[in-house]
Amino acid sequence: MSKYFWSLLILASCSNVLKSQDKWPDGTTIDKWFKENKPTDISKLGKKYILTANGMKNDSTILQTKQLQAVIDLAAKNGGGVVVVPKGTFLISSVFFKQGTHLHLENGAKLKGSDDINDFPVVMTRMEGQTVKYFPALINADGLDGFTISGKGTLDGNGLRFWKSFWKRREWNPKCTNMDEMRPRIIYVSNSKNVQVEGITIKNSPFWSTHYYK
Repeated sequence: MSKYFWSLLILASCSNVLKSQDKWPDGTTIDKWFKENKPTDISKLGKKYILTANGMKNDSTILQTKQLQAVIDLAAKNGGGVVVVPKGTFLISSVFFKQGTHLHLENGAKLKGSDDINDFPVVMTRMEGQTVKYFPALINADGLDGFTISGKGTLDGNGLRFWKSFWKRREWNPKCTNMDEMRPRIIYVSNSKNVQVEGITIKNSPFWSTHYYK
């Protein structure tokens, strides 16, 4: 029997033991969500805003960041809801979710990041333990209570071009740091609570795949 199997078995056993207790090994209280977390039922999250029914084209060759942000803003303006990505590939840079809005990627759906750093803004964000001006992620959520990313689709960071540039920089300057290269993350969630990410595939990140702060 493989070491991989035994590792999974041990992890599952530890998880079950923790769920039956009230405290973490360090003595801190285990939050209620750890024991009672359930799959997301998007029908309970409000109106669905399907991208292709709200001005976006099922076309992987055109950048549609502004159009996606407009759908998010519309949902927020109307009291919240679920931004639904249908089957297909949609090219974006950075979008910012607002209170009451959620993201759902259907099976076969893909949000693909631009590999041109010029498509990304520069904002104040957290990186490498600092608050600095840097590039936001593809999916950003700050100060939200109740934010969900769900479905069977994919967030594709399209990161190969960024990594090639970073590796070349390392050849020239072996002492260069992660932040010397300009590149985005895929998910950044900060100052938020009741956040759930489930079911989706996250791949090809140019930098960190997911980044959670506070």
